[in-house]
Amino acid sequence: MKRLNIKALALLLVLSISVLVFASCGDKDGDGKENSGKDGPISVELTKEELTLVKDEMYPLGYDITYSDSLQNYKVLDAHVSYSSSAPEVVSVENDGKITALALGEAVITVTVKNSSEDESFVATDTVKIKVTSGTVPLCFDFTNVDSIAKNSSGVYVSTIREIDISENLKSKEGIDRQKIVTKIQSGSNKATLEDGVLTLTDYGVVIIRAYVGNEKAPECFTEIKIGLAD
Repeated sequence: MKRLNIKALALLLVLSISVLVFASCGDKDGDGKENSGKDGPISVELTKEELTLVKDEMYPLGYDITYSDSLQNYKVLDAHVSYSSSAPEVVSVENDGKITALALGEAVITVTVKNSSEDESFVATDTVKIKVTSGTVPLCFDFTNVDSIAKNSSGVYVSTIREIDISENLKSKEGIDRQKIVTKIQSGSNKATLEDGVLTLTDYGVVIIRAYVGNEKAPECFTEIKIGLAD
């Protein structure tokens, strides 16, 4: 009977320690409050703290997620990432982190990372301040003089032809080395091919074309379009 009681007590002690360790994972200061922000067991950091764009310019926000030592064996493999803008009329942000400067002014973009859309066991946020000024967009696609391509109400360029010289319609600001511009199919590679600056639409559906200079995650300049064949 004594041996049984000792085993039971030992098991109870192990379970108690496990509960305390698990509860402390989301407790920043041991006060029972949920851990959030850069000091927590999980943190997120945007690649930029401040950013100045000109009106109509685009930029893809990148981020890095890190974990404390206590979570090295419990990483958030399917982290839910969301974005919000303090002034969406000035700077809009899409689900993938792409921002667009819509009007002169300032806005703060917030990225939030948690286990899932409903699980807030581990939450972390970071912000970037965006200032929008007037000026010339450093990089953009321009199809205004192409009769076979028109932009619809959803912002998608609709083409009546299959082959499009993307490089010819990619405008860059003076001073940008065009040899350093990278153009790629970001989405829809099963519907198009891109070779030597010529886009060939092979099937119906939306294709996203991205062009940038420098590191794609934190580029010197960036632009993107959605394009597809007309029905």
